[in-house]
Amino acid sequence: MLLAAPAAAVVLTACGASAPPAKELAIEVIDSMVTSGEISEAVAVCMREKVGTYSGDELDEIAERANGGNTDALADLDEFQADLAACMPNG
Repeated sequence: MLLAAPAAAVVLTACGASAPPAKELAIEVIDSMVTSGEISEAVAVCMREKVGTYSGDELDEIAERANGGNTDALADLDEFQADLAACMPNG
């Protein structure tokens, strides 16, 4: 279960120009984690709400810049990951 937040964050950095929007990918990863039993629906609801606090453009920009190694974007990605991790029962 502790892999939930890192998995969603990895999805963001894997986004390329032809990939779906980062926000959409994050939600898809969260949904797949519920389906696979990695997280509960309650945790997923919290994570979806956290993702919703970011604009799609904001997540796309973070992903693009983090993928290029931008240290500010990597810090933003860490913040996004921490937001999602806070949804975990031990977060």
